[in-house]
Amino acid sequence: MTDAARPGPVKLRDGNIAANWADFEQRFDIYIKSNPSRVEAPINKWAVLMNEAGNEALEIYNGFKASLIVITMDEAGNIVKTDNSENYDVVVAEFRKYVEQRKSVTSIRAAFRKRKQRPGEPFANWYTDLKIKIKDCEYGAIADSMMKDQ
Repeated sequence: MTDAARPGPVKLRDGNIAANWADFEQRFDIYIKSNPSRVEAPINKWAVLMNEAGNEALEIYNGFKASLIVITMDEAGNIVKTDNSENYDVVVAEFRKYVEQRKSVTSIRAAFRKRKQRPGEPFANWYTDLKIKIKDCEYGAIADSMMKDQ
């Protein structure tokens, strides 16, 4: 299958960037599974990720890229440089860390509270959207009560 929908780019500057990244990561995983020839070599998977993620992701990547190069000393006293900056799994883990650190529960809750049923919108669609939005609100035990109030 070579005509799978491309996943990118991902918005990482505004909105719920943690949810945006999770959505992009899921769509990217589907994309690469449907295009295995594009990612035969591990470096290709990283390159396709960065290409699909877009400009915002590339700017963020360039900000943490240097931290992915680790310099250690082996038992013989030789300096060993390990460059993980093009390692798919390491880069994805760094993006997850980045978005989690910048997650704004206040703005996520505001988006949940502002979500009103639109004229002509089926109740089921509106309710489903609320259920999706409330997952990231971190309301805990009062989530059901907040749904009822909405």
